Amino acid sequence: MTTTLAMFGLFGLFFLTFWWELARWLDSHLIDLMYGSDAAKMSWLAGVENANDKMVMRFVNGMMFVVLPGLWVGVMGWAGAGAGNAISSGMNQATKPGREAGSKAADKVQSKAT
Repeated sequence: MTTTLAMFGLFGLFFLTFWWELARWLDSHLIDLMYGSDAAKMSWLAGVENANDKMVMRFVNGMMFVVLPGLWVGVMGWAGAGAGNAISSGMNQATKPGREAGSKAADKVQSKAT
């Protein structure tokens, strides 16, 4: 179970670079997306005075840099734990007939020896 959990955890950590690069790209292009139109260029005070746009940008950046990677690692850990439990359960079910046969053989040998 621990190897499966570690495998999913490492995959989740290695994949974080994608989320952070996506967040960096969005951060660098968000201002262009918001103020790239001709209407926004009419007044130079439009971008300076708009506190709502700044709040939205901070919210989006916080979500992309902190919350989304945190959710990603949590989901990957949950999937790794679930896969590890499923593999462990399958291994226990697969070895059950062998354990029962060994137990019966040991009981027969012990009864013949006494």
